[in-house]
Amino acid sequence: MEKLYEENPFHTRFTARVRSCAQGRKGWDVILDQTAFYPEGGGQPYDLGVLGGVQVLEVHEREGHVVHTCSAPLEVGSAVEGQIDWARRFDLMQHHSGEHIVSGLAHAMYNGFTILPSTEANHHLHGEVVSYGILVMLTADKQYAERDKIFAFNKSIGLPTCLADIHAREEDLPAVTEKALQGIDVRIWPYPVDQQMLIDGVMELEAYNRQQAAK
Repeated sequence: MEKLYEENPFHTRFTARVRSCAQGRKGWDVILDQTAFYPEGGGQPYDLGVLGGVQVLEVHEREGHVVHTCSAPLEVGSAVEGQIDWARRFDLMQHHSGEHIVSGLAHAMYNGFTILPSTEANHHLHGEVVSYGILVMLTADKQYAERDKIFAFNKSIGLPTCLADIHAREEDLPAVTEKALQGIDVRIWPYPVDQQMLIDGVMELEAYNRQQAAK
């Protein structure tokens, strides 16, 4: 079984083929040929969502297989679409950030923005700034397809996508990024991250915001 969540924790939608489906104690236990649903383990709860039009109630790993406990059976051999409950996944990622490389830079950026009086004056919540930091991280890492998905999601529920949304300015970036690099979160990044890389990520994201606004 291919574990898509190990390749990219920002997978929110995928297609797979049903290998087996059997009635269990809590529902129908489904095994796929690949999955983006994260099973319970390593201190993080399992994902929830929808698989083939039915609710995913629990996800566990058993004997090397990721087992999705669903509210109804799925036909063996059929192709199904899975949709992760991203709001839940995102919230869990924040609580589990110390063990998730993907959110290390996002939290480092949050630390950077705390030096701005406007962050506190405008009552920006930790999760809001971190959600913006994730967009910066994905942009800096050139993960544009995933960045675009999260960007659309942030827009749909009113989370920040640009500097103006968190009452910051371009001229704040040197001080913000300098502070961000002082945080321990950035040290778990799998390759060197410097101040210019962070600034470039922010500015490229600003350009993407303008591009989307012009549509």
